[in-house]
Amino acid sequence: MKNIFLFGIIFLLMGAGCATTPAQPEFVEDATPGVNEENCVKSGGVVEDNACACPENYVQDPAGFCLDVQGKPGGEMRP
Repeated sequence: MKNIFLFGIIFLLMGAGCATTPAQPEFVEDATPGVNEENCVKSGGVVEDNACACPENYVQDPAGFCLDVQGKPGGEMRP
């Protein structure tokens, strides 16, 4: 009886490493690593040459939004 139990455990342990792992998604490299495209476009800017080009009289903040003199985002984000 002990031998059957022992062989059963060995059999289970041998099969435990055979389980398949789910496929990992492929890494997609960001085409514009230096700019937050979504924030840039939402605030009225355009992504050009791996940078956010803001409209005239707007500056880019660290989050990637184009801000006016009062610090408010432009484009569709403007209140």
